[in-house]
Amino acid sequence: MKFPDSESILRFVGAGKRLDVAEDCIFKTLIEQSWKHNPSERPTFKELGTVLDGILRRMTDKSNSTKGHSGSTRTETKSQEFSSSEKRYSINTSSSSTTNNMEDSKENEESIGTSTSSQVISF
Repeated sequence: MKFPDSESILRFVGAGKRLDVAEDCIFKTLIEQSWKHNPSERPTFKELGTVLDGILRRMTDKSNSTKGHSGSTRTETKSQEFSSSEKRYSINTSSSSTTNNMEDSKENEESIGTSTSSQVISF
C-alpha cells in the first residue's frame, strides 16, 4: 500500500488500521504487540531488547550449528529456558514464526530490572 502523504498515514493509523505482517516474519508477534491501542498492553523497550537478544542468540546458534554441514540447512531449535520477559513471547526460529504467550507486563517489568543487556544491532 502506498501513501501519498503523511496525512494519509496519520488517518490510516488513527483509524486503528495497520499494514499486514507476513505470517513467516519472526518479528510478527512483537510488531503486533507493539501496535496495541492500550499502551499498558505493549511491550516495554526493555522487554523488546530482551526478546530481540533471544532471537539473535537463537539465530546465531542455528547458523553456527549448520556451518560445515552439507545438505539441508534446516535445524530444529532445542527448548531453552526463557528469561521472564522472553516468556511473554515464545520464539520458534525453525519455522520462522512467533507465538505470543502474554503474562502480566507489570510483573515482567519488575523482574527484568537491570539484567537486560544493551546491544546495538546493525543490519
